[in-house]
Amino acid sequence: MRSRRQPIAACRQFLTESVVLSLMGGALGVLTAWGGLRLLVAAAPAWLSLVHQITIDGRILALSMMVSILSGLAFGLLPALHVSSTDLIGALRWSARTEGSGGGHRRPQNALIVAQVALTLVLLVGAGLLTKSFWRLQHADLGFQPRAVLSFLSRLPATKYFRQVGVQNGFAQLEVSPVPAMLFERVFDRLQRVPGVVCAAGTSVPPVVGVSLWAPFTIEGRPIAGDTGTADSFVENYSLITPKFFETLRIPIIRGREFTSQDRTDALPVAVINQAVAHRYWPGEDPIGKRLTVGIVTGEAPREIVGVVGDTPVSRWQLKPAPALYVPQQQESSRYRVPYGQSRVQMTFVLRINQPLDVVVPAIRRAVADIDTGLPVSQVQMVDEYLARQVDVPRDSMLIVGAFGAIAWLLATLGIYGTVAYGVVQRTHEIGVRMALGAQRAEVLRMVLRQGAILTVIGTIIGVTGATALTRYLQSLLFRLTPLDPATFIGVTVLFATVAMLASYLPARRATKVDPLIALRCE
Repeated sequence: MRSRRQPIAACRQFLTESVVLSLMGGALGVLTAWGGLRLLVAAAPAWLSLVHQITIDGRILALSMMVSILSGLAFGLLPALHVSSTDLIGALRWSARTEGSGGGHRRPQNALIVAQVALTLVLLVGAGLLTKSFWRLQHADLGFQPRAVLSFLSRLPATKYFRQVGVQNGFAQLEVSPVPAMLFERVFDRLQRVPGVVCAAGTSVPPVVGVSLWAPFTIEGRPIAGDTGTADSFVENYSLITPKFFETLRIPIIRGREFTSQDRTDALPVAVINQAVAHRYWPGEDPIGKRLTVGIVTGEAPREIVGVVGDTPVSRWQLKPAPALYVPQQQESSRYRVPYGQSRVQMTFVLRINQPLDVVVPAIRRAVADIDTGLPVSQVQMVDEYLARQVDVPRDSMLIVGAFGAIAWLLATLGIYGTVAYGVVQRTHEIGVRMALGAQRAEVLRMVLRQGAILTVIGTIIGVTGATALTRYLQSLLFRLTPLDPATFIGVTVLFATVAMLASYLPARRATKVDPLIALRCE
């Protein structure tokens, strides 16, 4: 009767210890998550509203506790069942005969450590790729300086200033009132005198918003294919702008000049192109003085190119410069067509400021109201802030995967350390015998390190293989980076292996300090 109760008592002890440890770990994890969430919310900028709405849900807490209990039962039941089915006397005799030479009883533990190392490496490689991609995205050249630039949108009702006059090639032809262009020009002039505004300008297409306006054009003296120009004569970013646009955004002027207040309706039609257009259509030539005709509507007058400016991307994710064509907003034809018409009744103003927003914004609203009280001032924001919002997805992905990777790294390091340290304790007698027979401390150090090295190498091989297969799913989140970036794979693997070997070295060094006499006397 007594022999039956002993295994039951052992099983109860194993399960109790395992569940208690799991609950303590779960409670510590929830506490850490709560503290980490508070730090994240406190550190997040005010415009990142989604982060400030994150809270710890009661259902998540319940799930965490349930997972802790189930984990404790699962990992406590296995050794309990093993103990209950084992001949304890025989096991003690086997242990005395084979201590240090076996290790089969540690195979499940070693297998878990290998799996942990492999999964950790997959997470770390993913985090490394996302971090490197995010760094490149943040440091990509935008072609202008967004810091200290404020923008706002002013839009007029299209129905008030458009009149349809016909249909051509399936598109509604519009007669555009000159009033919007005149109002926007007066607002532009008034904004120059607002206190705290260094310079200001307007554009029909805001910079780097991920939206572009395509426009066909023909080049004077070159063959024409159809009614829209040469086979590839399209610009991806067609913008109506005011003077001082390039000065305000600090887009470099490579050749020629930017627009001035003299570029009005009664003046020579002019245009400014970016380097992408110059390199594509005038390679090795100076495009200043060349003439082109925009083909949005028929009957457009040729425009003389008066300037070449630096490239700016349409989107943060754009890998190649987009061809861009800029024209003075006052020189646009009174005829236009759908869908280009909206660019004639809206203007995004950009202002480089040197005063706080609470000083500048009220003054801007008053300045616009001075021109026309019906002109709206909406979407007021700092340019660098809306640029930051464009990288929310890669930033969040990097932080999430990085956090999980860091936690997994810590757990894997502790797992390797615990496994090697436990092995040292089990082999204390063996180490004492070896040292009593003349084994050097360096030999003992290598012997113990070998255990951690084998686990690390096997887990690393599996982890690199898994990462190679899984990181391709990150392709859509990577910027100018391949999912199999060699530098990331090598760097993460070497760094992880170094930390893992350090975790093995600490108990291995302790093993070299074992006193042979004490070890033999304890045995």
